[in-house]
Amino acid sequence: MPKKKTRTTDWKEKCRFHAVVLEGEGWKQKGIAVALNVNKSAVRRWLTASKEKGVESLRAHPHTGDLRS
Repeated sequence: MPKKKTRTTDWKEKCRFHAVVLEGEGWKQKGIAVALNVNKSAVRRWLTASKEKGVESLRAHPHTGDLRS
């Protein structure tokens, strides 16, 4: 039986949603960045996007088209 193929962006999406949860619990952006092992500016972008466009804006968007160079 073939293995189910998962999107490689799933872990990134979960990370973005986790950042929003941590902020809701009172964490500072720097602490979130350290806990998730990401850049502080990325956390700032995610939190800003979730506030301006809603949490759904943090969902992963699969790449389409031919990715060959």
